[in-house]
Amino acid sequence: MADDIKIKFWGVRGSHNVFGDQYKKYGGNTTCLSIEIGKKIMIFDAGTGIINYGKDILKNKKNTEINIFFTHTHIDHIQGLMYFTPIYMKKYFFNFIGSAVFTASFSDILTNIMSHQYFPVKFRQTGSYKRIYETHDNQIIIIRKDSNNIEIYNKNYETYEIEKEDIVVTCMHAINHPVGGVNIYKVEYKNKKIVFATDVESYVGGDEKLIEFSKNVDILIHDSAYLNDEYKLKQGWGHSTPEMAAVNAKKAEVKKLYLTHHSPDDTDEIVDKKVEIARKIFKESYLAYETLEIKL
Repeated sequence: MADDIKIKFWGVRGSHNVFGDQYKKYGGNTTCLSIEIGKKIMIFDAGTGIINYGKDILKNKKNTEINIFFTHTHIDHIQGLMYFTPIYMKKYFFNFIGSAVFTASFSDILTNIMSHQYFPVKFRQTGSYKRIYETHDNQIIIIRKDSNNIEIYNKNYETYEIEKEDIVVTCMHAINHPVGGVNIYKVEYKNKKIVFATDVESYVGGDEKLIEFSKNVDILIHDSAYLNDEYKLKQGWGHSTPEMAAVNAKKAEVKKLYLTHHSPDDTDEIVDKKVEIARKIFKESYLAYETLEIKL
């Protein structure tokens, strides 16, 4: 497996997608992040950004084995799934990884997203091969070099072996997003680490659990939906400010921070302000934008 890790943002908006000249710099699609390591493909969330990634997969004839991780299943993180062309094609093999919400299993949630009440094609009627896995706090997901299956273990009480070429994804479940919480994922390959922490609302002085989870990672991708004035009106909605993200990044001693999940009300001019605010606390702060590609 090649050592290069390629991270790409396909959507960085929250709530709903937006269009117009005032949003061109950062883009209007809702959350979708891809991480490619060698031929292995991992997708995080299926907002409208996943539609363009599907086209990219087909155009460039990328691997037909794909892992999709869901942080949670609010509409802005799933609304592109039914328009993601590869799920309709028999040659594709998918692992869907996410969490149950109260009494609804993750499998039931995926089925309901594409039920006939909302869409003409049921989830089970799409042509691809699918496996569905539920994940929880403190679990690790191992993606082996030569297998299209995944292995899930509780890292606190189950034994497992990690080989040099394995990709390891660790799940941390956070309760600071209504309702039912959100999964934060850490991807590790060899000596490189990336944390994806969207839809989290931090605490005064930082989120100690997230800080520990993100300790010394290469990249922390963190929610920064609101500037302070808007946050005052939306406290408890499950989203952070640039200051909150920067405090967590600084205390975790990460190498770089990328701010994401921009409010649909935020024009390019408003989003520009976020990085200025964050850099007063943590110098290596950057703004995520649609099509941004990072290589590690």
